[in-house]
Order: sequence, then C-alpha cells, then structure tokens
Amino acid sequence: MEAKGDLAKLPKLRAAIRENGAIWVVWPKGRKELEGAGAAHEQRIKAIWRQCRAINGQGGPFLFGHFTAADAMYAPVATRFRTYGVDLARYGDDGTGATYQTAILGLPAMAEWTAGARQEMRQRSVG
Repeated sequence: MEAKGDLAKLPKLRAAIRENGAIWVVWPKGRKELEGAGAAHEQRIKAIWRQCRAINGQGGPFLFGHFTAADAMYAPVATRFRTYGVDLARYGDDGTGATYQTAILGLPAMAEWTAGARQEMRQRSVG
C-alpha cells in the first residue's frame, strides 16, 4: 500500500464526505446514509484505515500505531461518521474502522474539542 499516496487523496475524500453533511461535533442529526460519491469514498477511507492498521498499527490503536498527523487529518471524518450515525459495518467494516474511530474520539484533545463545542452550543441557545 502506498500510505503517502492514499493520505494525499484525503482532501478529495473529505470533500465528498462533507457534501453529505457538515461537521457538527456535538449535534447528532440522526442516521444519514451516505450516497453516491460519499458512499464510495467512505469505503475507500475504511480500506485505508484497515490497510494502515494491518501494516503499521501494531504499536497502538492509531493508523501507524502511535498517533501521527494522519490521525489528526482523519479526526474530522471520524466526527462526521459519529454525528450522522454512519454504520461502518453497513459499508463492509470488519470492526477495524469502528475500533479506530473509537480511539480517535477517545483522545483527550477530542474530548476537549467536544466539550468546547457543547459549551458553544449552550451559549448560542441561551444567547
């Protein structure tokens, strides 16, 4: 696998996912099925996650074992999948993608980002 080549495709993959739904960190909008290019790109993202984990992920729960810039790049994708209730298994995930998503969303920085987003949503609803 060409990890650098696959990671270089991330902006295009994220754009297709973004077309199916904006990023909302703490505002679950209910299940939303990915359609068209979004579904195809989700399958590609899932394959990238599985390949990276299989080849390089023995040292920890992230794509290359330990946390890298690649994981930071995929964090917004993981939040979109959570927000829109994307069932990764429906797109053929063998559990690798769901486990990886849990690891990303469980990071202290993600918890801080989520808490900040919740606070912002509360302030907007009050103000």
